[in-house]
Amino acid sequence: MTNDMDEYRMIDGKDFADFVKGFLSFAQHLCLYIIAALKQYYITAAFVFILILCAGLFCRYRTTVYYEATMVCLLKEPAYKKTYGEMVHDLDKLAKSHSYAALSTRLKISPADAKQILEIEGKNSVGSMLYEDITTTYTPLYFTVKSIDNRVFPAIERALMDYINTGSPYLNEKVLRDSASVQARINYLNRNINVVDSVLASIYGLMKRNGLNADTSINANKFAMLLRYKTDMDDDLVKQTRRARDLKTQIELLHGFMPADNPVSSKNKILLLALAASLILPCIVVVFTKALRDGKNPSAV
Repeated sequence: MTNDMDEYRMIDGKDFADFVKGFLSFAQHLCLYIIAALKQYYITAAFVFILILCAGLFCRYRTTVYYEATMVCLLKEPAYKKTYGEMVHDLDKLAKSHSYAALSTRLKISPADAKQILEIEGKNSVGSMLYEDITTTYTPLYFTVKSIDNRVFPAIERALMDYINTGSPYLNEKVLRDSASVQARINYLNRNINVVDSVLASIYGLMKRNGLNADTSINANKFAMLLRYKTDMDDDLVKQTRRARDLKTQIELLHGFMPADNPVSSKNKILLLALAASLILPCIVVVFTKALRDGKNPSAV
């Protein structure tokens, strides 16, 4: 019985040399075939070369050089992240459709500044679009703006913050209702605290005059109960006051736009790709053309 190992032999130096020799021979024949095809169909090659190069130069010319910066914020009401994302997405659609008059009106900036904006995007902390986010977690929000001029970013930052805080009629109405409710609670607590303070002062004065007796013991219990009640109201007043302050703005700025001094540009990349394509594609075209012609006319090979 023949050993299974005898059915295979190791690749030795001669096999590798034969492979390299065969590959070099194939590469040589391919180069000669390409050269022959270029010589035979040089007009076609020149036409394809010029066409692709012109297309690349046109794309390079039409490519806009821009500045990009990101503003990071935190919403106080994360349940409305999707709503704010949709508001920013509406701005993005206006910028991309060149509706600069509407964009200027929405952001309350000059038409000249609005024309500099190329794109406005809102994303969550994992990079998903904010207008698709239905989560209610307290995570940072990222607003990225692309602009032709980096001098407009301070104005855009102020305008975008103001737009998010006041741009939704529904949320504005809700803030007004909530603010009125919170203010009413604050007024109620202030009145009650003043009344309790007066009662506490009266009981304290009574206990001080009467000394230690049965009535003093009863008054001491009332005094302790009222003091606990006042402490609870004081804590509630602090919470309501903080709530009233939070309702004044819906979004907090963690850090603003910091555009770079140098713009983002893909012009050089486009030029290199155009040059590479204008050199490679003409060769492919003439090789296929020659192969098709030679296949139809074998005597010409």
